[in-house]
This record gives sequence, C-alpha cells and structure tokens, in this order.
Amino acid sequence: MSSKNNLFIFGIGGTGTRVVKSLIMLLSAGVKINAEKVIPILIDPHETSDEYRKVKMMLEQYEKMFQHAKTTNTSFFSTEILPLGQLHSETINDTEKIDNSFGLNFSKYAKNTFEEFIGYNKDMSNQDQNFVSMFFSEKDRKSEMAVGFRGNPSMGSVILNKLEDSEEFKFFKRVFNTGDKIFLVSSIFGGTGASGFPLLLKNLQSAGDNIQKAVKGAVSVMPYFKLNENRDSFIDSNSFITKTKAALSFYENQLKGIDELYYIADTQLAMHNNDENTQENAAHLVEMMAAMGIINFTDLSKGYDTNVASTYREASFHECSVELDGKELSLYNLDEDTLRIIHKPIIKFLFLTYVYNNLGRSASSQPWFKETLGNEHEDSFKKGNGTFEPLVKFLIDYNSWIRELGVKERKFLPFNVDTDMNEWVVDHGKIVKKSFATKLFNTRLSDDRINVIMNDEVRNLKTDQKGFEKLLELMDRATDSIYTKYFKI
Repeated sequence: MSSKNNLFIFGIGGTGTRVVKSLIMLLSAGVKINAEKVIPILIDPHETSDEYRKVKMMLEQYEKMFQHAKTTNTSFFSTEILPLGQLHSETINDTEKIDNSFGLNFSKYAKNTFEEFIGYNKDMSNQDQNFVSMFFSEKDRKSEMAVGFRGNPSMGSVILNKLEDSEEFKFFKRVFNTGDKIFLVSSIFGGTGASGFPLLLKNLQSAGDNIQKAVKGAVSVMPYFKLNENRDSFIDSNSFITKTKAALSFYENQLKGIDELYYIADTQLAMHNNDENTQENAAHLVEMMAAMGIINFTDLSKGYDTNVASTYREASFHECSVELDGKELSLYNLDEDTLRIIHKPIIKFLFLTYVYNNLGRSASSQPWFKETLGNEHEDSFKKGNGTFEPLVKFLIDYNSWIRELGVKERKFLPFNVDTDMNEWVVDHGKIVKKSFATKLFNTRLSDDRINVIMNDEVRNLKTDQKGFEKLLELMDRATDSIYTKYFKI
C-alpha cells in the first residue's frame, strides 16, 4: 500500500454531492481509505437545494466527531475530513485565507440569470446576441443561476470556465503538495457534472507543475434514475441517454490526464421527483458503489511516473458492479472486494446505533454505563445534547441513508431490524453455516448478551476520563466483539 497523502475530492453537481454523501457514511462506520486527510470540494451552483445543504451539514457534524474520535482508539470516524480552508501551507498568509466551507462559493452569481452573467443585453453586439440565441433558447437565457444548469451542459461550460478564477481554486493550488491525489466525481447525463468534469480537468492541467503531475482518478456516473414528467421543469430525463453517448464519445477522443477512470450505471432506472428546487431524492446503491471507486483508487499501488504530467500517462478503466442482477440486493450480493471492505464496519455501526438509541436508554444501572458515563454525563447522553449532539444528529442521517438505499427500484437491503436480532444482517444465515457445536454452545445475541459484552469490554478501555470519548471507545470494542462472535465471515 502506498504512503498516505491528502486526497482532494471534487464533487461536481448533484450526483457528485450525493456520492460524497455516501463516502461520508462509509468512513463514519470505519471503512478505511488510504489517505492522510480527505478534502471534499463541492462544485454545485445550486447551493440552496436541500440535498446540498444537508451534505454540507453532515460534513460539519463528521468533522466534530473526528475531533472526539482522534483522541481514542476507535475505528469510527477515524479518517480526517476537513474543509479546504483548514489546510495550511508555508505559502499561505493570513490575508489569503478562505472560509471553512466544503464547497466553492457561487453566491455572487446566485441572483443573476444566465443572460445577465454573459452580458447578453448589456455588453453584446446584435451580431453576438444572434449567435448566442442560436445555442441558448430564451427560456435558458432567462433561467436563474441559483438552481444550477438544469441539465444543460452548454450553460455549465460557460459558467464553470470561471472556476479557475475563484478564490477557492487559487487556494487549492497553493496548498496542494507533491504526492497528494485528486479524484473527480460527476454524472455525465446532466448539466453541472457533464460540463464540469472536462473543464475542471483542463484547469488542473494548467494549475502548476505538482498538480499537473499528480495522480488523478474520476468516476463518471451514467444514468441510474429518470424523472417524472413536469412541463414546468427545464430537465427532461428522456435526453439522458443521448447526453451520455455524446459525453462518452467526447471522452474517448478528447479526455486526457486521468490515470484511473471508473464507470457506473444502472439499467433499472429509479424514478425521481422532477423538482429542481429541492433535488431531494432517496440515496441509491449506485452512489455508494461510486464512493467505493474512490476507496479503490486510493488503494491502488501502481508505480505511476509522476515525473511527467498525467496527460502523458496511459489511463486505466474500471467498472463498478455487483454479483447479482436482482431487484433486491443484500450485502452478500455485492462484489467480493466491496463486501470485504464494508462488511465489518457497517455491521459494527448498526450495533453502535442500536446501543446508543435503544439499549443505552435503559442501561443506567449497568456497570458499563456507570463506568463510562456516570451521573455527570447521563443526562446529556439520554437527551443527546452537549458533546453527544453531533453523534445524535449524525446517526439520524446515517439511518436515513441506510433506509433510503432500500426504497428505489434497485433496492439495497443489508439489514432487517424488524426480525430477531440474530437475523438482522440479511442472508447472513444462508452464507455462513454454523456448526452444530457453535449452535449448541454459542449464546444467542440479545440485549442481555450485549450488556454482558459491554461490561466485559469496559475493563479494557485505555481512556480514563468519563464521557463521550470513553463511551465511543467502548462502543468500538463491544461492536467488534459482537461482529467477531456472531457475524464474521
């Protein structure tokens, strides 16, 4: 495995934001990524969409959780995720700092229409206006910038070409170090992602020697959903396939500078609500698998020739896939590498969620509760405030994400918590055949059994001071024991 450096992830457009969301969830559960720090940079002019705001808040909550986790020996929240503005460099002085946001700031364009942005009525000659009118309808020209490019990559190309002039991109160039890696996430069937990916790559190739030579990866998400019909919307999902074919044709001949390019799509198209204002749709397995592409990218141990720009290196191509082409998939229908990487972390996080939200509420008389929390932290624990607030908020988002993965046409159903606790991991009993001796002597998992495990593990904690950090370390050790005894494959 290669030495660790920073990983800059550019999440372009709505799909880029949603893939970053899936990556956050995987890392929170303890999935490992081979990077010292992960720096997500969201590029989406639709900053007022519910999804964009939620993902930025999740990143902020994760950042708070990492500050607690880094002082303990725990796998949860163990990867540092931080905003671009928190990186430091000898070339940065106090007057050049940017805010601690996880995205590029498009607010200065938010009140503009597209034609105001390009100076259609103010600065253009009649001849130029006629030329622009050939490419952009009046409806497109008068569309507001605050809701993105509405599936129009031509509009996106014009606007995102200004990206290299942004304060955030200038800051990125200053703090990028030799050995750091770059990963780009986008769809190729909409507006922001389809235009932003090749433009950002072009800007990276002229952003300085160390960035030109840096190892770069990308995932291009092809259609995995369609939109219901809405006559008032600018977006028509009937054009998604045509746009994808056009983009792939362009990539084949013109796209240079990517070392590892991942492709993913789904033939079972999920139906999404055609609401450009919120873009609030359920999470999808495709987004999670695209996030796994990022993790795979950091684990590759190729000997890249970083003495030359990435445009001179030969690209490798990857496809993300599952083992079964079914409408409902369990953990065990994922490909072997993905299963190996996420099986233990997400099962452990399932039981962390259960202990915190359910079992722990009635466990104040248990030795583990007294030893980790005591009377001074019991109230904050049960009310979910103080130092416990970021975890409570994050668990709500995480549980929503897991549920959402199981509601679309390609349902991913890793868990079923409406059954006996021993059957929570769907299909586990079919995959792992327990011996007669194991069935005879291994105590079945229950609330009482979990309390026994928690009480056993609390004796082995390294953290002395009672409170959140000590509880988090106990959760990690106890869920590790639960996994090993009951769900290991």
